[in-house]
Amino acid sequence: MALVLIVDDDSAMRDALAEAVRDLGFDPLPAASGHDALLALDQGPADGVLLDLRMPGMDGLEVLRRIRAGRKLRRSRSLPRTQLQPIRSKRCGSARLIT
Repeated sequence: MALVLIVDDDSAMRDALAEAVRDLGFDPLPAASGHDALLALDQGPADGVLLDLRMPGMDGLEVLRRIRAGRKLRRSRSLPRTQLQPIRSKRCGSARLIT
């Protein structure tokens, strides 16, 4: 089954996304911060990422840059979830932007 990393500093949103991912037949891997996400990906690659771009500390764009640079995804798909401009996300390697 495909593994989807869910990165969001809001625990309610993280839990809701994990439930939705599970309902769609995927395995969710929740992370509360960019740092936690990168540590999780050090253990093995994910098939996709749902990524909040507005987080304290390391923001989502920096997480996305590091994920892409380290080739830490089995497939090159990441789905940032925010109100930021889609162009900035695309430049960092996002496949889609969910608002």
